[in-house]
Amino acid sequence: MTPIDLFFSWELRFYLKMRYRALLPILVLISMLVIFMPVHARAPDPDHEPPIINYIRLIPENPDANEDVTFRITITDDCSGVAVATLRYSVDDGPWQSIMMTRTTGGFTTVWEGTVPGQESGTTVRYLITATDYQGNQVVADNAGEYYNYTVVPEFSTWVLLLVTLSALTLAVFLFKGRIPSLPNVTPVN
Repeated sequence: MTPIDLFFSWELRFYLKMRYRALLPILVLISMLVIFMPVHARAPDPDHEPPIINYIRLIPENPDANEDVTFRITITDDCSGVAVATLRYSVDDGPWQSIMMTRTTGGFTTVWEGTVPGQESGTTVRYLITATDYQGNQVVADNAGEYYNYTVVPEFSTWVLLLVTLSALTLAVFLFKGRIPSLPNVTPVN
């Protein structure tokens, strides 16, 4: 005999009715809630899955000298949620530094932001992202141990660009001046 059959048997109901008359409606209500409660709501599975780092965006993608780089990262954790995200970076193979990222949106899919200070021209910055959920599960996005990186674009002055462009244009005019055929002299007919 199953517990449900036992509960709905007339002997048990009669016993409960006589002995615990005031508690019977409460027991019936609780048992009905347990019986009709969805299975996933009864005993939640423990969270053993780490968060998933979906998207890493650098703003700007090609930074100029001394320009701060903001990292915008989308992280998902369907079970317990993302507790903390950390950006770790190294400048020209120097010591690693950590930046605690800030959450900009909530829910199970969260957007986190952190900023690496501007660096000198030609500097290479290696970086990785770690994310930990509320159950302590952690994921590291490090490009399979090769680390992600970006290089600060060498600064190229606008004046230098203008000078090079004008020089190339002047040279083109002198080179092609004698090569362009001229129109023959034609006298007008009256």
